[in-house]
Amino acid sequence: MAAQLRPRVMLPRFVSSRNAAQRRPAAVSCSGPAADRATASSGRRLLVFGIATWALRAATVAGPAAERRSVGQPQERGSIVRKKVTLSLCLIAGYLAVSCLLNYLIFPEPFADPSDLPRSGTTLLNEGIRSKFVYRRTSIETAGQLFEWDNFVDPSGGPSEIPHVHPHMREVFRVVDGELRFVIDGREQIAKAGDTVVAEPGTVHAFQNVSGKPAHMISRFEPAEDGPWERLAEEGLLPDSTFVQIDRAGGLGRVSPIQMLVFGTRHKQGYPPGLSTRAWDAIEFLIAPTARLLGMHVYYPPRASPR
Repeated sequence: MAAQLRPRVMLPRFVSSRNAAQRRPAAVSCSGPAADRATASSGRRLLVFGIATWALRAATVAGPAAERRSVGQPQERGSIVRKKVTLSLCLIAGYLAVSCLLNYLIFPEPFADPSDLPRSGTTLLNEGIRSKFVYRRTSIETAGQLFEWDNFVDPSGGPSEIPHVHPHMREVFRVVDGELRFVIDGREQIAKAGDTVVAEPGTVHAFQNVSGKPAHMISRFEPAEDGPWERLAEEGLLPDSTFVQIDRAGGLGRVSPIQMLVFGTRHKQGYPPGLSTRAWDAIEFLIAPTARLLGMHVYYPPRASPR
């Protein structure tokens, strides 16, 4: 019985081993595009396997190490964070220093030419606040002592959404026609034809036409203290020139807040509420160089007239 079972069990194994080479020619003799694809697929599998092995090994090693650091070395981790914060602050400070040096000293923007200063008759259409300015007397014509203009305000128009402060100048509004709502330092009042409203220096004020028809008033700026007003007028740094520059940049109510901050680096007669003038000056000084890189300027020359 044993003699009959041994060949049946062992012989197929020897035969299978002997004929193994005859069953592998397809894998050995494969060539051409199919071989390239097989090789590439095998390479990708090896690469994925290698990456997975490396990631697993790194996670296995890094996990306990990170745990040991977080448990045993909290001061070292805090030191790394402080170094990164310090480096970031140094980079920001360096950028601000270099950009301000380039913007204000090496490549400063030009000032207005005397021929570009506004005169009586200058007209500005402020579609953003639905009003029109017609200049009566300008600062260059009065040695900086007065700027007066007609303000024609459409229904619901006016800078009601742009409250502001004039730290060194007094603004006087004399209503000729219509009805306007003024808010001065939080106090609201309605002014009708014949009324005069005064916004003293340092008061937050805004107004809006509430009459349901076009309104007309005569507004004027006048200095509330001694100062180099004539020089400021000659350099185009008083409100009449400020309005012209805002108009060239897009108009009141449409100019971006960043652009208004850029104007503030030179035009110091109007500020937003909420912060001191020194705080706004510092913010404007630091923002303007980067804003200039984005195409915003403190001075815009006159538009070329069409031929």
